[in-house]
Amino acid sequence: MGYGSAGGSNEQPIKNESKFSTQSITLVQNEKKLLEKIKKRQHQEIQKMIEYEIKVETNRQMNEEKIMKQTERQMIREKMIAMKRKEVWNCFDFVK
Repeated sequence: MGYGSAGGSNEQPIKNESKFSTQSITLVQNEKKLLEKIKKRQHQEIQKMIEYEIKVETNRQMNEEKIMKQTERQMIREKMIAMKRKEVWNCFDFVK
């Protein structure tokens, strides 16, 4: 039944099975290597995405802080101008 010629030895099926087994192992090993490469690449991409998000958030915070400081300086300038105008008007009232 089966492998080789009638009345032949049983070695040929063993060789074929051995060859098949070796090929299967090689395919499995290749698949594992490929999966590891994919995992590594995905991990690197995720790391880059995280680093980018951190950079964007840091820049956003810095810009927000910068705008707040500019707004504060502008308010101080406006108060100073208002105080000087008031002083000038008070001088005119004094002269009258």
